[in-house]
Amino acid sequence: MGTEKISGLQFFIMILLLELGSAVVLGFTFEAGSSSWLVILLSMSAGVVLYGLFTHLSNYYPTLTLAEAARKITGPIIGRLIALIYIGYFFYIAARVLGDFSNLIQMTILRLTPLVVVAGVFVLMVTIASYLGVEVIARTAETFFPWVIFFGALFLLFVYIDGLPDFRKLQPLLDEGWKPVLTTVFPQGLTFPFGELIVFMMFFPYLADSSKRTAIGVAGVIISGVILTITQVTILAVHGAEAASLLTIPLLETISLVNIQDIIQRMDPLVIITMIILGFFKIALFFHAAIIGLHQTFSIPRSKRIWLVSSMGALLIVITYLISHDYVSHVNIGLDVVPLYVHVPLQIILPVLLIGIAFLRHKINP
Repeated sequence: MGTEKISGLQFFIMILLLELGSAVVLGFTFEAGSSSWLVILLSMSAGVVLYGLFTHLSNYYPTLTLAEAARKITGPIIGRLIALIYIGYFFYIAARVLGDFSNLIQMTILRLTPLVVVAGVFVLMVTIASYLGVEVIARTAETFFPWVIFFGALFLLFVYIDGLPDFRKLQPLLDEGWKPVLTTVFPQGLTFPFGELIVFMMFFPYLADSSKRTAIGVAGVIISGVILTITQVTILAVHGAEAASLLTIPLLETISLVNIQDIIQRMDPLVIITMIILGFFKIALFFHAAIIGLHQTFSIPRSKRIWLVSSMGALLIVITYLISHDYVSHVNIGLDVVPLYVHVPLQIILPVLLIGIAFLRHKINP
């Protein structure tokens, strides 16, 4: 694994695909009503700071992944425990995202197909990608990214050509003050999707030019935030805040309204294709981060990769079914429980503690 390298462009594309992933398909939170687009901009700004926290932590051991650095910073016993926590975290997020996209595909185009079958097809692709390694994932992302951008631009273009947005639906701005906006920014807006960039601490050592990781990441956060803001504004302008908050797949519901002269219509398949692409890469990145962590924590040789990814892939299907077969409960847990009790400790609190310990260790033993 140590000889694998990815370019700065590939790293940037992977960041964009992960950030857009669930957020652009499911829609960002609408809890702040017509001001919810402000939530994205503020969360993006805080996300830049949070990404800087991740790169600052990695600067202490720039050639190591998060799992390896944790052992260097806190010692072999506590460090191994922290590594296992993050491995479990990445695997859990992969399962949650797999549950999101499997349910959405089942609800849209494969209504009679069991959830485990839909999830199984996703996992088959993800395990193959993980077995082939991060270079293959990066090159595949580079290949599909232009299509994601093309389809996304096409969606927005046709929505506006058809005259669907009514920007009066964005008013009144801050009708309930700043409180709903700020309480949505933290923890929900910051941790999803921007805080999820902590997964790239498992990929920093694979970046060919590691000196550019901060600039690339910041650019990725800002550009993904702008794209999410434009998408959110469009959805709000078409449906209004109250109606948008009730939609299961806001982007799909928005595109389905397009009907230009009875010629350009029924663009749902393009949205679903985009949804599958984004879902695949987000699941693959979190799953592969967990696989890398297992290799490094338990010194599993590369020759055993096929057995590792196969067994973990089977486990991923089981966990996904257990946590997401009840979709309503799955979504509620993802919005109300995970951000505060899972994301905040592992994206913010523990990295800050690791930075503090690393700082003290370098002061004592420069």
